[in-house]
This record gives sequence, C-alpha cells and structure tokens, in this order.
Amino acid sequence: MYRDELAISAAEREVLLSRAQTGDRDALNTLFESCYKKLYRRALRILPRPQDAEDAVQEAMVAAFTHLKR
Repeated sequence: MYRDELAISAAEREVLLSRAQTGDRDALNTLFESCYKKLYRRALRILPRPQDAEDAVQEAMVAAFTHLKR
C-alpha cells in the first residue's frame, strides 16, 4: 500500500499540511506515507491481529482527512 517510510522534517510536514489543506492530493499522500508505518507498528502493539491494526490506521487517516481544515 505505502512505500517505505518517508523521512520529513517538522518544517516540511508543516508545508505539506498547508498544501494538503488547500486540496493538494500529492501533499496529503506524502503526509500519510510519512507516518503510515509508524502508526501501523504502534497499532500492532495494541491490537492482537494485523488486520485490526490496518483497520485502525485507516480509520485514523480517514479521521485526519475529515478534520484536515482544523
């Protein structure tokens, strides 16, 4: 689904967030790619099945997208 985790700085993350808030899909995808693996690893520590961890990360990303303007 996602490529290897992208290493981006806090400043780059802020720029990408601003661009994503204005509708830049590439910026949003880059933000999601930069944090997917980290979120997934954390979810795996909490949830018993990999499928549950994937679902939790997807739900978190949908929530982030839904509240992107905030």
